[in-house]
Amino acid sequence: MPLNSGSRYMVSCALKQHKTFLFCWAAYSLAYFCRVNFSVALPFINAEFPGEAVKTGVIASCFFFSYAIGQLLNGFAGDLKRPESMVFWGLLLSAGANFIFGFVSNIGLMSGIWFLNGLFQSMLWGPIVRILSVRRESDGINNRSSMLMLSTVAGYFLAWGAAGTLADQLNWRFAMWIPAIVVGLFACIWFFTMIRTAKTDVNPILIKPVKAEGEKIPLTQTLSRARLWFVMPGALCQGIIKDGVSLWVPLYLLHKFNLSLTNTVLFILIIPVFNALGIIFTGWLNSRMLYQERKTAALLFAISFLLLLLLVLMPVRNILPTTLLIACASGMAYGTNSIILSIIPMKCGQYGKSSFVAGIMDCCSYSGVGISSLVLGAFTAAGNVDIIPLSWLLAAISGVVFMLLAHKFTDGRRTEYETDGGLTL
Repeated sequence: MPLNSGSRYMVSCALKQHKTFLFCWAAYSLAYFCRVNFSVALPFINAEFPGEAVKTGVIASCFFFSYAIGQLLNGFAGDLKRPESMVFWGLLLSAGANFIFGFVSNIGLMSGIWFLNGLFQSMLWGPIVRILSVRRESDGINNRSSMLMLSTVAGYFLAWGAAGTLADQLNWRFAMWIPAIVVGLFACIWFFTMIRTAKTDVNPILIKPVKAEGEKIPLTQTLSRARLWFVMPGALCQGIIKDGVSLWVPLYLLHKFNLSLTNTVLFILIIPVFNALGIIFTGWLNSRMLYQERKTAALLFAISFLLLLLLVLMPVRNILPTTLLIACASGMAYGTNSIILSIIPMKCGQYGKSSFVAGIMDCCSYSGVGISSLVLGAFTAAGNVDIIPLSWLLAAISGVVFMLLAHKFTDGRRTEYETDGGLTL
């Protein structure tokens, strides 16, 4: 039976939504290829510059702090500018920064380039959230958010697997050059497939705003209405665990078990698998908790705390149980991340501030790991790597407290969006 014009229009919209999601998914996955690759290069950089090992922690902190600042600026801009263009420039400039980084042999210059890479990478998450928040059916937001977070898992496989092999078999500089080339090529594909079609692939009936068109809601009022004040420090805590694992676990396991990077990578590739399982588990748990996202996040933090406590108390004898405990804790952190940095910001699309909320949550997340990296860099340079899981443990218990407070201050209340759309912020 031939489709009528209305049916053809709905099919066309559905296909465009799927294409948009796939490109956004690939963009953020490849962004991690040009971000986490530094963690596998870090041990080799320390070996190449033994007298400046303390400063290599500063390189990581430069990225995290610039990323945090950039999230505030670009999160705000992402609600005003064309998000497709911001994603294109973020990918292209990040690829350029990685490529140049591979030629540099000065720690100070490396820090400056990686600082810029943080700014360029901060042009991605908020605009991607905005792109998807205006292209989804309201009842599919939790599934779509979880699926989007799985892109980071693929990014870890690329960074730890492909970049790690390049660093070990060739040179750590190839772990910067190859990701740069791949991401640069994808940025060109994004330009021709997303920017040129951006004006025609949005179905305006998918979003029903709470406020009348043209009436603006102040940024602080958005935070108050969505009741995010205690969620923000929770974002900081999950960032210390989630991104702390991505940055420090290769170095931690190398020091603990004296393996080659290739053998270590074989074990740490378990972690992205558990990250994916953590995101899937979070979707199930959140549904069982009746989509009380803050309460779900508090429980995930509590599970992370118990796992990390066992890691700290367990005698280190074998790399496999150590890696499994870290992987499970990381999976819980990724689940928390999918709630705080994806589900909650997308649901703030009702206020026209989805990109801004995503930006401020990401800012809090990376501020936490930026501060912790300065401290951990000094300790690890002195050979003390046991401080790394202790920092995650402290962040986990703090996260429990903040998310329980966040749940308490929203318990029994309903936002305008919950009343109108049947969703829980």
